[in-house]
Formats: sequence, C-alpha cells, structure tokens
Amino acid sequence: ELVFNDERILADIGALGTFSASRRVKQSETYWVMPTNRAVGSIDSIRYNIQSFADAPPRIKVSESIDSSQIKRRYFTGEVTDDYGFSKLTFAYNWLEMAPREQELFVSGSNPPMLGETRRERLDTPAGKSGRFFHEWSLSDIGVVQGDVLEYWFEIWDNDGVNGAKMTRSNSYTFAAPSKDQIREERNEASQDIASKMSAAREEAEALRKEMEEMRRQLGADDELDWKDERAMEELVKRQESLKTALEELQKANKEKDERANEFSPEEERIIEKQEQLQELME
Repeated sequence: ELVFNDERILADIGALGTFSASRRVKQSETYWVMPTNRAVGSIDSIRYNIQSFADAPPRIKVSESIDSSQIKRRYFTGEVTDDYGFSKLTFAYNWLEMAPREQELFVSGSNPPMLGETRRERLDTPAGKSGRFFHEWSLSDIGVVQGDVLEYWFEIWDNDGVNGAKMTRSNSYTFAAPSKDQIREERNEASQDIASKMSAAREEAEALRKEMEEMRRQLGADDELDWKDERAMEELVKRQESLKTALEELQKANKEKDERANEFSPEEERIIEKQEQLQELME
C-alpha cells in the first residue's frame, strides 16, 4: 500500500512478487510504502520523497525589418524554444489610437476595426522543441490611415497537457502612421535633396559634353592617338557611366519619394517636373 497525505493507493500484485501503482504528481510530496500480508498486517513502512519540477513557459525572440520605401510592410523573423513543444503561434495587434475614416475605406463585408480590440492571426505552429518562423505583415490589408497608432506582437503556447498550455508574449512594437504635415515635410526634404543632386548631375553632363567636343576636335586634328589621348578617353567613358548610374538612382529615389508620400493618403498633386528633367538628362 502507498500512503500519501491525501490518498491511500493499494498496489496491484504482479508476477514474481512485483507490485505496481500509479498517481499523477503535480508538486513535490512525501509518501510511505507499507507492505502488508494476511497473517501479520503492516508492521513497518518506508518513506520516499518525490520532487516535481514545474514545466517552464515557452520562450520567444522576434526581430523586425522595415523597407524604408514601403513602411506599411513589415517583415519578422522569430525563434521559439520549449522543453516539450508547442501547440499554437499567433500574431496579434490592436489600435491604440484610431483616426476618423471614410466609409468607403472599409472593404465590403469586412469587420471594421475597433479601438482597443485585439485581433489575432493564427500562424503555422513550429514543430519540435525549437524552431524559427517568418512572417510578413501589410498594414494596407487592415486599412491603416493617417493618425492611426497600433501595437503588435507575437504569442506562443506550449503543449502542457497536465496544467494547460502556457503562453509567452514577445516584445511589443508600435506603429504610428505619419501625419499629413509630416508626409509633406518629408517629401519636401526629399525633393530638395533630389533637386540638389540633379543640379550637380546637370553640371557634370554639361562639362562632359564640352570635354567630349574638345576631344573630337583634337582627334580630328591629330593623325594618330597617343597614350595621353587614350587615357583621357577612358576617363571620359568612366565619368559618363558614373553619371548614368547617378541619374538612374535619382530617378528611383524620386519614384520612391512619391510612393511613400501616397502610402497613407490620396495624392494631393502629382509632382512630375523633376522626373521629366531626369528623363531629359538620361536622353
């Protein structure tokens, strides 16, 4: 017989003088084994101690990456570990502040967001005792507008079937959509930077044009090229390629500037003058 503080368990008799008994242990405790027989009953006992170790909660670590040209799109990489495994992984978010929005911004049949409401997206559950996961999140899909502030995080559950699954929450992130004035100020700063670089590119293009005309004049007057002429031509070609690369980068930066400015609000006015000038330089 096994005697616990709250229970007495009569062991089952097995073959060759063996006995067996079972009990679910949730905490450390002491018990006694009391052998008995029909002749003399119980005359002695042996005390044992059982030490129970609590199942630790799962662990999660997440890092976030942001594309500066598309701040409405977020990329996450995460790592999870647990002593036994996992039962669920979710991505959660809620609105801390919500700006007024036009009715047409809501997708037909969708559930409009509510201030303070936590929404969760079920992700693939990692297999094994540790694993990595990746997640991509587009704020455009949930209708974020100027003035919105959101908090978001990940949640991982272990698979503790005895005491119930335990959840660990990752570090939280906050997103605040830029205001109309912030967007305008950022676009103006980017436009000034592009205009300055474009002015320098225009000066370089004009200098190259003059030097190439001078080179053609010299080549027409000389009977043959010497090493100085060849070096000068190579240098002009390198400068021309560098100028072309710089113009392509400016064109890309101007496009990204407009796209970023229009991420959170309809475009107020299309600014294409700089792009037309860039195209003229490219041609």
